[in-house]
Amino acid sequence: MKKIIIMVCVVALSIIMTFYQIHIIKNQTLQSFNDVVILSKSVAAGTIIKSSDLEMGKINRLWYSTDYYTKIEDVVGMYITTDFSKYSILSKQILTDRVDDQTVSEANHAMTTLKILPEEALCFRLKKGDQVSLYQVSEADEVTDMGNIVIKAVYDDNLEDTGLPVYLLIEADQKIIKEVIRFRRSGHFEVVRKETQ
Repeated sequence: MKKIIIMVCVVALSIIMTFYQIHIIKNQTLQSFNDVVILSKSVAAGTIIKSSDLEMGKINRLWYSTDYYTKIEDVVGMYITTDFSKYSILSKQILTDRVDDQTVSEANHAMTTLKILPEEALCFRLKKGDQVSLYQVSEADEVTDMGNIVIKAVYDDNLEDTGLPVYLLIEADQKIIKEVIRFRRSGHFEVVRKETQ
């Protein structure tokens, strides 16, 4: 009888210990988080991701995927393939190194083309994705700062992307694009690379 009581106590203690260990493991799993890169604001399809668009967030380890980005520097400069809202987790399926040149990246932006001078092209080695300043020089030699533009594509005289660039497909705020169109026939434009803040 004593042996049976001891055996029942050992079995009961084992069961209690097992349930306690399972409870601890579940709590640790539920309370374990992984760092992931998330959007700090809503972003439209085609947007080139900047560090100001990103922040670090946490996700429960149970829902973590190896497709999620864990370092901000791995994401900066990539394009987002579809519209996403603030706090969306960034994964390899929604980012790409390439984007359609014809895609406007933000709702209040527009695109147009510019012809640039050969010396600008030679000096700056302009390329897709560059953010540069645009100035309009009137026929009376008055210079107007038009604002910043993003180069979406670069073309040569044959409309190829292989030779020295002559034409730029640019994207900017709609107000800037409107001014570019308005001043297109009066003077010329200068593309200037300068330090951005």
